[in-house]
Amino acid sequence: MAELNIDRSERPGILKEIDEGAIDLVFQAMQEDIYSFPIKSFIRESISNGLDAIIERQIFDDIHHGQPVKKFYRQQQEGKLLKDSEYDKNYYNEKHLSDDNVVQVRYVTDTPRDSIEIIDYGVGLGEKRLKGFFKLGYSSKRNMKNVIGKFGFGAKVGLATGVDYFIMNTVYNGYRTSFMIFKHDYEAITIKSKTGKREIWTVKMSNGTVHEKSIFWSKTNEKNSVQIVLEVKKHNKKAFINAVKDQFQYFNGRVRFTYDDMDNYAQVDALNETPLYESDTLLIPKYSTYTTPHILVDNIAYGIISWDELELEKRRGKVAIKVKATDVDITQSRESLKWTEKTKKVILKSIRKAETEASEYISSLIDITAEDNIFAINDTYGGLSGDDPVSSIFSKFLSKYNIKPKFKIDYHSLPKMKVPMDTRLFETLFYDFKVRRIKLDHTASGTKIRTTIIDSFEGIRKSKIVYERKGHLGPKLAEHLLNHEFDVGELIYIRPRVDRMKTRVSIQDKDLQVTELNSYVYSLLDKYGDLNLDDYEAEYI
Repeated sequence: MAELNIDRSERPGILKEIDEGAIDLVFQAMQEDIYSFPIKSFIRESISNGLDAIIERQIFDDIHHGQPVKKFYRQQQEGKLLKDSEYDKNYYNEKHLSDDNVVQVRYVTDTPRDSIEIIDYGVGLGEKRLKGFFKLGYSSKRNMKNVIGKFGFGAKVGLATGVDYFIMNTVYNGYRTSFMIFKHDYEAITIKSKTGKREIWTVKMSNGTVHEKSIFWSKTNEKNSVQIVLEVKKHNKKAFINAVKDQFQYFNGRVRFTYDDMDNYAQVDALNETPLYESDTLLIPKYSTYTTPHILVDNIAYGIISWDELELEKRRGKVAIKVKATDVDITQSRESLKWTEKTKKVILKSIRKAETEASEYISSLIDITAEDNIFAINDTYGGLSGDDPVSSIFSKFLSKYNIKPKFKIDYHSLPKMKVPMDTRLFETLFYDFKVRRIKLDHTASGTKIRTTIIDSFEGIRKSKIVYERKGHLGPKLAEHLLNHEFDVGELIYIRPRVDRMKTRVSIQDKDLQVTELNSYVYSLLDKYGDLNLDDYEAEYI
């Protein structure tokens, strides 16, 4: 929902006025120039209005069945901005209200121009609300708590797309009427019918004269609704289709989109893919037009996160960060966020929550009984990204921040601690060891061992680990281990080295003797390694 701050007291100062000769310029500014991305804005505002109308219908039903009004309305009537947005139970007639909770969007391919239709079965437009629809800045939603729009400009954004007019059809309490809305005026286009009805409006014409105008309604059995119909230039087809999909892919089926694709094949997109993961803080979509972290304002996609504004390093992963419009600053056109201190503070807080949630999710998947089994933790963590799409996306999002799993050091004289399993720890633990990957090369001159230096936990994942305190692994034993003992293509071989000079190293700023650390590594290998070659007697075939 949009936030509308009303903190200015209505004092009786000298009234500012709009010069009569500048009225056209003001209309152009508020209906057209305010929008930098008119197609996206038309789609966003029109569908949002439809979603709000359905929410309002649901709110009426709740109040009608006993819920308190104050649960849904702020109960403020003071001030000119709020005069049209108080709860009015007489506006609704239960028998004319639908139970359809989906906004229908239809792109129609036609000649000479295409069109797009947006219809909601909410509460319809009638009485003073219908008259208010044609006024810039009019809104019946400013007191409502759970709706998206409040500024009162969005209903006219269709004119910013370059068309001369758009059509609005409304059904209200058993009757239907239609209007053509132009840039500076509007016309009722429903003709008189025997079973219909007529309303007399006193209106100001575009030439400044005041007239009484007949507004005809035709009788219908349709439920209350509002439909917007806008002409589309054919070369803008893709832009309109993308505007729907990009902005409303996170509404869980509340928007249904029917269109012909670019090859003119009929498509129906319910926009209802169940997310891979969702919480109050974030959402990971199953499918998305975004591949990097982006912002959802009341479920509407508002583009990628500006890491420069937040002074953070860029992250990856299609993670949607949720915020409420009441918590951030949005431009009057509602096209983008204002990167004010308020906005940055809220989004930064949401990102921190998302980091914690992502880290906890990954940790929950690493279920190892022995907290000191560094090899099992490493293997389990290594399999997460490939086996679980959520952990894979979280891994990209967290990057180098909180992504490394931890294991517990608890050994004799070593200080007890939980340590991130990063490259620094690997280099420290195995400072006095040679860690190699062993494979065999079969050549015409014989079998040779091919070794690769390993310098990280990633290099030993999902591998058989053999070790020894003395001796040296030769080709014959290596071939036996690979082909017969384990039947694998490669293994990890760990043995001590004699070329190190340091006697002390540190982990988490704790000073440790290398000899103590070596004893700890051997204890881990004895407990969790696959084979101690010091005790192994090969039976060669």
